Amino acid sequence: MNTDYSIKLLSDKARSLHGTAIQSVLRHADINKLKERIHIFQNMDIQSLSDKELEANIDEVLSVKLDGGITISTIFSEYSLFGIGERFYRVRKLINTNMPNGELKNVSAYWNPPPKYVKHYGRLNKPRESLLYTAFNPYTAICETNLKPGDSFVLCIYEAIKPLRFSWIGGKTDYDFNGIKNKKAIEFLETMKQFLYNGSVVKT
Repeated sequence: MNTDYSIKLLSDKARSLHGTAIQSVLRHADINKLKERIHIFQNMDIQSLSDKELEANIDEVLSVKLDGGITISTIFSEYSLFGIGERFYRVRKLINTNMPNGELKNVSAYWNPPPKYVKHYGRLNKPRESLLYTAFNPYTAICETNLKPGDSFVLCIYEAIKPLRFSWIGGKTDYDFNGIKNKKAIEFLETMKQFLYNGSVVKT
């Protein structure tokens, strides 16, 4: 599988305009204020916040206030495109190792769980929100499942039947490719990306 994870869906002109717009705002932004907002957020008791309150506080961290009282979001989104035939992997640990295994007879066993079984927050899901988590290769899928030596498991392989677009969170950004060259803007975006990537938001 020769997937190009750096494919961008924007044209060169559109990408440059997007990067230039972000850069024009962030070159004058105060990186210390961003770090202060992150510090305040990381010391919050997020377990006591509602989903709306949590979203509002995250928006507060990621936004920049301009002259005139205007507030804008500074999230810089990058996308990758996966074509038809690309494969994704998921591992499911087997508790019952008898064969044939009744757990595996239904197609639903290979997809995300029913919402009623999703009781906690995940990386991207809320309680009772069911999502299918996959990996780009079998090894990562195995590691993500925290299997121990001797554990039995099923490796599920999914193949795209139509093009898929993904938005990256915390991935490596090619700033020059996106028309962003200002060092202050890059430092701001890197700090913000680490805030999103490092799992600072964890609700149980």
